[in-house]
Amino acid sequence: MKSNKLVKYKNNVFIKIFNFFKRFFSKRSITVSKNIIEEPITDVKNKANFLENIQIEENEEEKRLKLLQVQYDNGEIDEDDLSEEEIEKLVVLYEKETEELNADTERRKIHIGQMLKELKSS
Repeated sequence: MKSNKLVKYKNNVFIKIFNFFKRFFSKRSITVSKNIIEEPITDVKNKANFLENIQIEENEEEKRLKLLQVQYDNGEIDEDDLSEEEIEKLVVLYEKETEELNADTERRKIHIGQMLKELKSS
């Protein structure tokens, strides 16, 4: 039956060199991470700028157009209920979505083509 004891290695020159570098680099990385963590952000202005940068600004007009689009698609409103300006904006929105779908379809076609080439070559 095998014993579960760890195998002891002789401390030759290579093991000593390996352990030296291992300790050297491990201590260095810990020191660097401590410096990063311990450095507090004291500037309130930087915090405010950071919060402004990560916030997603919602465009009220786009939200309204999306709601009109959903209502129109569901048959809740007709073209007669919309003004000419709203119809033009909805047309632009539909065209934009169509372009995005076409671009996505093209990317998928290219990806599938690449996968087929890889399968044929292997």
